[in-house]
Order: sequence, then C-alpha cells, then structure tokens
Amino acid sequence: MTTKEAILKSLEELNKLTTYMEFYNHIVKNKYYDFGKSKTPALTISASLTSFIQKGDNRVRRIKNSNGYSYYLSKNESNINFENNINNFTVEKITKKNK
Repeated sequence: MTTKEAILKSLEELNKLTTYMEFYNHIVKNKYYDFGKSKTPALTISASLTSFIQKGDNRVRRIKNSNGYSYYLSKNESNINFENNINNFTVEKITKKNK
C-alpha cells in the first residue's frame, strides 16, 4: 500500500476532520504503511495530503484553521460537523491549474 492509499483508507475509516498527525498515528497503528527508517514519516504524510490538494484531487478536501489544516474525504462532507468551528475554518477547494 502506498502512502496515498493509506491516507484514503484512513480518511474513509476516520470519517472526521483529521490533522496530518492523526493520519500518521492511524496509519502506524493499523500498519497500513511501513515507513522503515524514514527520519520524518509524519511530514511524508503531510506532503502527500498537500499533493492531493495541489493536484486538484476532488476526493480530499482541507480546512484551514488557526492550528494548521484538517482534512476530510469529500464524499463524507455531509457527515462532517462544521458548525462548531465555522468561524475558524476556511474550506479550500483547489482545482488543477491549466497550463
């Protein structure tokens, strides 16, 4: 399983707003990906999440808050409770840039 596959599986299972560290902990706990001797495995997850957004992958969305970003699976958007933090979040949907 690749890091991106592990992230998508985790998004499906967690079904909530999730930080990159929560993803990392979930992936390690469930042994979805072996980071081997990686010096910065949590940052690898962060970079993979950013890649989903930058490449315009509509499956993953992110929300910016005062503490950084939280991510969720777009198909689960109706299950996410945004109301508690609506004033602190900005939903980002970035589409692929035309060259």
